[in-house]
Amino acid sequence: MSLSRTTRRISLAALLAVVLAAALLAIGPGRATSAGASVGAAAPGGRHSAKPVIVLEHGAWADASSWSSVIPELQRRGFTVYAPPNPLRGLPQDSAYLHQFLTQNAALQGQPVVLVGHSYGGAVITNAATGAPGARALVSAHAHIPDQGDTLGGPASAFTEPSGPPAWKTIPSWAVIGTGDQVIPPAQLTFMAKRAGARITDVDAGHLSLISEAPVVTSVILEAVRATG
Repeated sequence: MSLSRTTRRISLAALLAVVLAAALLAIGPGRATSAGASVGAAAPGGRHSAKPVIVLEHGAWADASSWSSVIPELQRRGFTVYAPPNPLRGLPQDSAYLHQFLTQNAALQGQPVVLVGHSYGGAVITNAATGAPGARALVSAHAHIPDQGDTLGGPASAFTEPSGPPAWKTIPSWAVIGTGDQVIPPAQLTFMAKRAGARITDVDAGHLSLISEAPVVTSVILEAVRATG
């Protein structure tokens, strides 16, 4: 059964709130990268590290600057971090784009990878990590974690196309859930996280805790990293 039939759809007001948040990110200080670009930071010395590579996927109506508070914390700990663009063309297309990034990027070959998705980006990593040999863990930050055949609801094409086989059936998962999330209801986030067997961390925050509570999101990513070792 699709999530659109088991949980209430994202409201227009909530979508507008995300649009506004994305606009503020685009003009705010400390921007990680321009829209449509990817950001990568090699481990000190430019050498591949034994540490997993961390790939961050942003949500809809946003860009990689969503992660501007998280990226420096991970880089400071010596991790290689990528925040590739999310084309936002539809779930199958966006997932295929990220899957290609994971499987054909020479810098990732032979490297363990922890994927982190925010909001709609969670649905993208759920699909893209399936069949990606380097994928070791999934972290969903206020994110959709669909099962096969689920739709996300909403009028955009990315929200109406059914999800494919989910990576969480074979890859361990973590989830950050904002108890004050006004975009994806916390009850829906909890349902999806429990269904995926994710280790859940609740945070007293809204939909953008990756900005307002970046240390919490970072700590969950690091927890997933430690589990890959």
